Amino acid sequence: MTQIAVWLVRQQNSQGGFRSTADTVVALQALAEYSCLVYKKGATNRVTVSLARQVIATFNVQPSNRLLVQRRMLPSQQGNYSFGVSGNGCCLIQVGTPSCN
Repeated sequence: MTQIAVWLVRQQNSQGGFRSTADTVVALQALAEYSCLVYKKGATNRVTVSLARQVIATFNVQPSNRLLVQRRMLPSQQGNYSFGVSGNGCCLIQVGTPSCN
C-alpha cells in the first residue's frame, strides 16, 4: 500500500492537485483512507535534510502539527541530498521544484 501512496503523490502537480478535478478527488480520498490505516496516536517524528553530510533543515512532526504541510526552500546547490527520519510514526516527504510566477 505504501508504494501506491507514493505513486499517487508523485502524480501531483506543483499546486498539489492532479490532472483533473475528478482525479484530485479520488486521489485525495485514497490518500485519506491510507492515512487512517497508518495513523498512530501520539506519534512524533524528526525529519532532517542533509547536503554533503551537513544538516540543512529539520522538521518536527508531532500531534499538534501532524496535518500541516511544512515547507522549506533548500539551497539551489547541486549535490546528493539525504533525508533522515527518527521517531515512532509515519510521515511523507515530498521534494519539488519551485514554480515560477
